[in-house]
Amino acid sequence: MIQRIGAWSDRTALSRPEEYAARAEDLGLTDVSLFVTSLRDRAFKLIRSVATVERAVRAFQRRGIAVHLSTWVRPHRAYLTPLAATLAPLCQDLGVVTLDLDTESAWRSKGRAHKAMADFLFDGLSNRGLTIPVGVNDYASLQRCTRPLLDRADIARPQLYSVEYVRHGKVGSDGRAWTTPESVYWPGRTQRYGMAMRLWGSYLGARQFVAGLAAYHQAWRRYPEMSAEDAMRMCFDSAQDLGAEAVWYWSLQSMTGDVAQIIRALARDVRSMAIASDSAESVPYYTRGPKGLQTTVQDE
Repeated sequence: MIQRIGAWSDRTALSRPEEYAARAEDLGLTDVSLFVTSLRDRAFKLIRSVATVERAVRAFQRRGIAVHLSTWVRPHRAYLTPLAATLAPLCQDLGVVTLDLDTESAWRSKGRAHKAMADFLFDGLSNRGLTIPVGVNDYASLQRCTRPLLDRADIARPQLYSVEYVRHGKVGSDGRAWTTPESVYWPGRTQRYGMAMRLWGSYLGARQFVAGLAAYHQAWRRYPEMSAEDAMRMCFDSAQDLGAEAVWYWSLQSMTGDVAQIIRALARDVRSMAIASDSAESVPYYTRGPKGLQTTVQDE
């Protein structure tokens, strides 16, 4: 059962924390993960100062929202050493809930010893005093190189993004590859594809499962019989049927207009389900290890 609903946030929340914290509260989100590094940077560095990151974290925390930090990872000791040295104490000092590792193209590198680098990173985080859970996110197709990170992680966060179109593959003259009912990006299909046993499904039950869903490209203009609400609810329901304990959306910045209204409704549903399942006034926190989300709840 889905018990939490959150979003990743891009760098703009670090610059305008009060605005985005107010948006997250209005939407009813339980969690927000703030990106503190950039994919463009080949060397590890925070995209804003520690003081700026702290101000952003506190803005969300004051509104009762659980805060996570997201970072890109690269399979190089020169990148991972300062990552562990910076983020382990920062996470502990700020009281964030989890550290989220984003892989995608950044972690993919030919000839790299990805298992050795994964062990190097997790050992480094532990040696630097990190005690909070660590999650890993990657494409729905789950790159082979990401698996060593998942083997050490507490949380699996597959990007099960169903969207109206993508900008890769067989694109048309408009630069878009439009989704069809036969496409892997169709609502419901993406989630089932990503959670196949040969992909993320092999970790189901052994890791906490947080489904990444899309809040962007939800107009579905070529299928007027399907609304944005239809599509987003199909994705949400599929994630729940597949065993997700939480959903996170990319991104907080995409939650405007009709999408914002849909997220508000989903957030109400999530809170109602969490309260009904435990007869409590709050929702579970994340825990370390392969046991899933706590079944008891705490006051925020």
